[in-house]
Amino acid sequence: MVVEMLFVMIKRAANMNLISGFKPATDANAIHHLQFADDLIVFLDDKLVSGMKVNFRKSVIVAVGEAVNAEASALLFGCPLATFPMKHLGIPLGSKSKPVGVWDVIIQKFQQRMSNYEAVLMGSSKTKSKRSWVAWKTVNLPKERGGVGIKKLRIMNKSYMLSGYGGMEIRIMHYGGKWLITSLVVNSGHRCLFWKDNWVNGQSLELLFPALYKITRKKDATIQDFLVISSSNSWNLDFCRNLKESEVEDVALLLNLLPPIDINSGPDQRVWVAGNNSFSVAACCKALEEDGLIIFPYKSVWNPKIPQKVIFFIWILCYNDAPTFDSYKNSYVVNGCLLCKKAAETNQHIFLHYDTTRLVWHYFLKYYKLQWVFQDCVKNIIWEWRKKKATSTSIRKRIWDMHQFAIWWEIWMERNERCFNGKYKPM
Repeated sequence: MVVEMLFVMIKRAANMNLISGFKPATDANAIHHLQFADDLIVFLDDKLVSGMKVNFRKSVIVAVGEAVNAEASALLFGCPLATFPMKHLGIPLGSKSKPVGVWDVIIQKFQQRMSNYEAVLMGSSKTKSKRSWVAWKTVNLPKERGGVGIKKLRIMNKSYMLSGYGGMEIRIMHYGGKWLITSLVVNSGHRCLFWKDNWVNGQSLELLFPALYKITRKKDATIQDFLVISSSNSWNLDFCRNLKESEVEDVALLLNLLPPIDINSGPDQRVWVAGNNSFSVAACCKALEEDGLIIFPYKSVWNPKIPQKVIFFIWILCYNDAPTFDSYKNSYVVNGCLLCKKAAETNQHIFLHYDTTRLVWHYFLKYYKLQWVFQDCVKNIIWEWRKKKATSTSIRKRIWDMHQFAIWWEIWMERNERCFNGKYKPM
């Protein structure tokens, strides 16, 4: 009856031109829908669904096997004809995936993306071996604690292991001298496994009732899969055959052990045993990370309006690790400032105490009518600069956070021009 009513509704919609369907031939009847068992396909005009049309100029027709009408189809739709192997979104399709050479293109693109990061973070490349300017332990820290935010894979793996479901009500892990304990809280039962999770008195139903577990059809189903949602919320354990007398007794005992489940009580979740707070992978990673800088002006440093290479350079300056002459501790490099030719070249001297650097700073401070006392390091200057940020909505406020980056970057560019190209620009 329901299927017949649905057919009538679709036919009425077609008569009212609400759905168009398609014709397999010019003189054939229009097909509006196909139905088999509980599967239904309704043919609609794509404009009615998304408001968009297929761009055939950006589409291709790919023949699988022997296609007699491939060229005619391409001509009909106005799109080119392609063959396997081909690329889609940079990924090879249709070629054998086992040969290593198939994935060389993807690896090369990834290496191109990582080349800029490697130059800053690792200091080395395939052809040259250089020193790393910042310790990898610092790079792994979150941005708000002074790092780049690149996660350690080992920490991420441990965190995901603690977040997992399947067979353990309480998960205990020891890492880096810290004990991490989480427990499973069942609410609606949409993620907790009915047979395999330890959710009934700290034990799994698979071990408590092995005979029933053998004859169930759904061994990996969740609690909610067996729950018949109604006013009384009954259970349907879905066994593959009729139960024996002893198995009926086991089912009765099992049903007495099951706690009440409320599907509206929220999702299943893991919580920390200490404090009973909700567990999250991000919080777990933070707990496992080694101690680093607690205070860091990350909102000013990681400014999306500033070029990435400038951001990384200023981030290195916050650790006094820019590659000035004082970092080369050998007898082949004479440590002398190329800008003033009076003092040794250090991070603090070039970017804070150099006379011309101070003049540039005072030029902008005079423009903003501010009194300024220079701090002892770049990180503290960024903090102080952010505190004095303009409160108006003028252009001054929008470019305020860029001044310090521009000053330090231009000074570094001038230093490199003198060092590597022998070009001197009047300061």
